[in-house]
Amino acid sequence: MDDFETKLHPLWVREQAGDEAAYREALSCLADRLRGFLRRRMQSLPDELEELVQETLLAIHLQCGSYDAAVPVSRWALAIARHKLIDLWRRRGRREASHEPFNELWRSAISPRCMRSRRRSAT
Repeated sequence: MDDFETKLHPLWVREQAGDEAAYREALSCLADRLRGFLRRRMQSLPDELEELVQETLLAIHLQCGSYDAAVPVSRWALAIARHKLIDLWRRRGRREASHEPFNELWRSAISPRCMRSRRRSAT
């Protein structure tokens, strides 16, 4: 167990028992770790970092009842973060792919051949 897990695990055990202060402290520790973890993987999307950290913390909150004490808390939380990151990449991929046909249409609309045909039809 590393130092981070050594600090986090007792907080999470107390959280599982209903200690709200321990829960807040655990989420604060996790948020810092998540920012570092995701920042390294989101260098091309720095504006989305904080939103993904918050989305991951929400997922951790919603899934905290499914936590298995046999698994380190940090590994469990980072697995959730990885899934959220993959979801983000998929969403962005679909959005960017949906703009590609428009970009192709735009390029063809301003191509020199298209511009010549527009001039001829205008006269």
